[in-house]
Amino acid sequence: MKSHQISAIRIGVIGAGGNATGNAKAFLKYPGRCRVVAVADPVLAAAQKLADQCGAKAYSHFTDFLDEVDAVVISSPNFLHAEQTIICAAHGKHVWCEKPMALSDEEARRMVEAVNKAGVSSFVGFSVRFDPTTLKMKEIFDSGALGEPVSVWSRRLCYFPPEKTGSWRFDYEKSGGVMSELMAHEIDWIVHFLGEPASVYCRKASRQHADPRDNDHVWLAMAYPKELTATIEGSQMAPISDYYRGIVGTKASVYTARWGEKLEMVKVGTKTAIPLELGPVFPKHLHFLDVIDGRAKSVADIAWGSRIVHLSMQAIASAVNNRVVEIQPLSL
Repeated sequence: MKSHQISAIRIGVIGAGGNATGNAKAFLKYPGRCRVVAVADPVLAAAQKLADQCGAKAYSHFTDFLDEVDAVVISSPNFLHAEQTIICAAHGKHVWCEKPMALSDEEARRMVEAVNKAGVSSFVGFSVRFDPTTLKMKEIFDSGALGEPVSVWSRRLCYFPPEKTGSWRFDYEKSGGVMSELMAHEIDWIVHFLGEPASVYCRKASRQHADPRDNDHVWLAMAYPKELTATIEGSQMAPISDYYRGIVGTKASVYTARWGEKLEMVKVGTKTAIPLELGPVFPKHLHFLDVIDGRAKSVADIAWGSRIVHLSMQAIASAVNNRVVEIQPLSL
């Protein structure tokens, strides 16, 4: 990736919802490095509200501000991510794309091609991997303190009321279901730890069946060498809320507690949970600025994101066809 030394990087935000607002405000913490200068949303009043908070200008369509920015933050509905990324890259803009990065392998391939052709920097907004508990878990995992990993798991249950969250979230073609909407985060951290699995097997359930790929609740098993298995359960239809992850090893196990607010380890032969001291949140937004300026290499670029998309799509194919799917590495 090129080194792009840009003074006071000008950022345009696509979208004006909660995610976009969080991203915009995060960039405001670095006034010496960047400025949020534009916000675009089809609901101009929403764009204006966020723009006012950032000292930016509001637009109803993002293409109207591309000449005014150096980088874009794509926080729009899922089904818009691919085309918006491709257009922004073609205009030479560095791209932060929220997950799910894409809703098909074809979309992901086109995004990778567009970013590579333009020579721009990219980052996919995975958050779970950069949480303090996950970062500490990775440190413990890499140290060998757990021994050989036997089981890696993640469970993330919540409830999305259809009448409150907007119809597009329950249209597979627009959201990808819970697999893309939430489980992309869980697949990301597991693949970051273990690499790509040899195969996947998935089952799913849904509240509606307009599309055979509809999924509101998923169970995913990812097979690795030496009997190692990673499992994910995720739901947007569970009236109970639950959220935790962990690793069982031959020497010790490590797991999150209290909705991921703390991390504990138990060594083999003991029954005592050892609280682990956590570090700070990884500064994703500062990292993106460093990537643009050539000070760092993106830790989760569009090419990486395409691998997570590929695994998500293979998992859905497994659930639809009720079969184990062998994973073939992507050719990027």
